[in-house]
Amino acid sequence: MCQSIGMPAKTRLAKGKIVSAPNDALTTVPFPLTTWAGGRRRSPSQARSLRTRGLILAAAKELANSKGVGSVTMQMVAAKAKIAAGTAYQFFDDRDAIFFDLYESWAGAWWSSVVLSTSRPWTAATWAEELDAVVETGCKFHLKHKEMWEVIRYVESTKVGREAMRLLFEANVDRVIQWASPYLKTAGMSPTDIRSLCASIVRTSRGHHMYWPIDAASLREIIRGSQEAQRAIVEAKLRSVGKKSSVSSTLLRSKSV
Repeated sequence: MCQSIGMPAKTRLAKGKIVSAPNDALTTVPFPLTTWAGGRRRSPSQARSLRTRGLILAAAKELANSKGVGSVTMQMVAAKAKIAAGTAYQFFDDRDAIFFDLYESWAGAWWSSVVLSTSRPWTAATWAEELDAVVETGCKFHLKHKEMWEVIRYVESTKVGREAMRLLFEANVDRVIQWASPYLKTAGMSPTDIRSLCASIVRTSRGHHMYWPIDAASLREIIRGSQEAQRAIVEAKLRSVGKKSSVSSTLLRSKSV
């Protein structure tokens, strides 16, 4: 199970604050890339090996941002990390394996954030607030990890990375369904409509803060735009369901006369 380090399982993020989750909070769910063919070739346990691996990852990320992913070589990474090239190959088969490993670590942190921030199911009174809080948490997460942008963009352009992106997207949709369904079902929405709506929410979320690097100056505008867009999607679907329900009720009354 994936949980954020340093936060109890019954806590969540809301408007920048850590608060206790209610007793009916949704449970955590497995990290979707546990079976993904990522980049780690050796999982060190000793302190010295862990430090070496950390130096390799940090060097590769810095080079990706300063030189561009396409320019990075294993020899450059080793030189930046101040280790022998042969040592780097003991941990990773090639340069891409390093970037896949970085991506997997980022995805794990992102998934933990998603699970925690969607721990309280929607209700008629709180769904908009819940959605706004998740958007804000997500945007701030991506600002915090903006140095990963070059790596994310590169990995998701590869065949292996596209599979990871698909797994993450599907897991996000399933989690939003779990999060939103209690309210949407009572509003009269069918399972098909719920899945369609939740997929739209996830796509809109990615469009606002996944496809270009966020900067601090534009953060508030991005958060507001994404919140408005995602609330509008939900409100439109709820109006549509309400109209269908009203028409059905009218037809039933006319048949009973």
